[in-house]
Amino acid sequence: MAMVSNVLLILAYGLAAALTAVVAPQALPALDPRAGLAMGIGLFVIAAVVHETMARRGAQRALDAALGDMRRNATETAAALDGARRDIARLRQELTTIAADARLQVEDELAPVRTLLGDLARRLDERHSTGPRLGSSVAPIDPAKVPKRELVDSDEELMTIVRQALDGNRVDLYLQPVVSLPQRKVRFYECFSRLRGDDGTVISPDQYLPLAAETGLISIIDNMLLFRCVHLIRRMGSRRSRATGFFVNISGHSLADEAFFEQFIDFLDSARELSDALIFEFKAADMVAGGDAVLGRLARLVGMGFRLSMDGVDSLDLDFAALAKRKISFLKVDAEILLSPERQKEASIATGDLKAALGRANIDLIVEKVETERTVVDLLDYDVDFGQGYLFGEPRVAKDDI
Repeated sequence: MAMVSNVLLILAYGLAAALTAVVAPQALPALDPRAGLAMGIGLFVIAAVVHETMARRGAQRALDAALGDMRRNATETAAALDGARRDIARLRQELTTIAADARLQVEDELAPVRTLLGDLARRLDERHSTGPRLGSSVAPIDPAKVPKRELVDSDEELMTIVRQALDGNRVDLYLQPVVSLPQRKVRFYECFSRLRGDDGTVISPDQYLPLAAETGLISIIDNMLLFRCVHLIRRMGSRRSRATGFFVNISGHSLADEAFFEQFIDFLDSARELSDALIFEFKAADMVAGGDAVLGRLARLVGMGFRLSMDGVDSLDLDFAALAKRKISFLKVDAEILLSPERQKEASIATGDLKAALGRANIDLIVEKVETERTVVDLLDYDVDFGQGYLFGEPRVAKDDI
């Protein structure tokens, strides 16, 4: 558009100059025609110079305006960068504070575990006799799926591995889903622990469980498992469905150890807000053999709002009144025991009546070790509500987004 305007103005200047060159000699007879031509040329040159000057001034004003805009934009950008730097510095400080607080929280929560480790180290020097091997809170590991470490040679080496696993954050939490039937929606998780050596290999349970039972190390494993589970639930925060529960196995050794149990209760007292999420699971033999002392400890857990589960059931001949007395909320039975014709013949209650009997005692039935689709079909014939097994998912390392 500017170029068209300039061309039109130049044509106008040329026309005015031509008219001057023609008209001036006619209007002034005394004027020489060559002088009229000179006047026309002079008028054109003057008009062109004035036009160029005005055009340059307009261009300079536009350039000055553009430079002004650039300076303002540069100033605003610099201010925005300064603000971003301040925000980044503030965010870095907040993250540092959050990390420090998290470390302090972890240290506070680890204190009971470290205390138990110290107690156990002292007890190892005093104990040389062996005791009965108790059940464990750690699930079996498939040796084909993880690298294995050579057998631990001594109590001291095992203690070193456990200490290093704890201090190096190498006590991993594994979760296996418990699903509703027939929908197969995850309703619960069972928690298992895995120890990793300093070279990253998994220490298999068959290596350390016998010694753990003899020395009381199972109590330490129980406590570490509980700590990791509590830590996971707290990290999940509002992302966790309140309908999702976590089964945490507690060994018979821990249940019978009064000193351990008191420390265990102290730790749980700081986690009462998770009572809807934590479900403590015990072996049937340990719960039955414990007598009044065990009943009292179970009652304390229930009084704090936590639910109880019993597994390790080897028969369907159950004392439902005793289960109700112990405030059991969940009963886990192996699929083979529930569906075996031989077991059914030996039982005092028909398999089809088991769920109703448990329901009258306010106990939910969970069938474990479900490995095939055929087993699921058979379980549905008995209206089983919950199932657990490799068919629905194997134990996997816990993540925050479960």
